[in-house]
Amino acid sequence: MTWRLLTATTGKNQPSIIFISCWAKSNASSVFIFDDIHWSAEMEEAWEEIRKHPAVTLSIDLFFIGLVFFDPSIKVKQEFVIQF
Repeated sequence: MTWRLLTATTGKNQPSIIFISCWAKSNASSVFIFDDIHWSAEMEEAWEEIRKHPAVTLSIDLFFIGLVFFDPSIKVKQEFVIQF
């Protein structure tokens, strides 16, 4: 299996723009990593928009970063918040 990985460290309001532009190139083995998802209210809004996208099947909130997966074998959308 070949994994596709996108990491994004962006300014305000840009994560959702990057997500939409890169989403078209994603596949079942893609993982998108977003930095500073709780840095500002705008970043939290962008994170909400990204994790609620219909193509996202799994999201993991690690506070400093957020991970999203597109694996269609995950039939029920799963969202995790890991507190450590």
